[in-house]
Amino acid sequence: MKPLLIIAIFTLVSCNVTNKRTLDQHQLFSEFLFDFEELLEQRYGQQHENDLFRMFIIESNEVYPTGICLDNINNLFKYLLIDSLWMPVEKNGDVMFFLNFDGWFCDFMDELTDIEPWMAIYRDTVCPAKDISPTSIVLVLEHAENSDLKNEKIRFFIAVHFFSIMVERGCLDNYPLIPH
Repeated sequence: MKPLLIIAIFTLVSCNVTNKRTLDQHQLFSEFLFDFEELLEQRYGQQHENDLFRMFIIESNEVYPTGICLDNINNLFKYLLIDSLWMPVEKNGDVMFFLNFDGWFCDFMDELTDIEPWMAIYRDTVCPAKDISPTSIVLVLEHAENSDLKNEKIRFFIAVHFFSIMVERGCLDNYPLIPH
């Protein structure tokens, strides 16, 4: 009986460890979010984080389908190389970065559906297609403003979503040399 109890406790402990939330395992989370929020502060002045994101979403919605390029966005280039969140793709001799839907981001989307149910539609749109489509952009613009912007995971998602769009649309002045 004692070995069974030990095995049961070990199983419960290991399940608890492996059930650790995806985003909490990545150092990128706090650093990227902090730097993205700094860019929003530069754009809108000192505000609460949720106000900064709400203002950015509203402005993005007003100019859609044109995208907003934040000033000093090149300061975020380093994040394209730190984690597997973005992947480099070579096209016509140029390297471009795209959100990596084969990495941990789609697992993270599963966590967000517990917080904001509309995230399930976003996940089901972008993860199988491996692309941020105009439909998914509109979905974020329609729902993100009324989301729980006090939640860091929601703000992180919004930052990743919009930064990825900025990168795809050429907001970075140029990519520094990329190590191969």
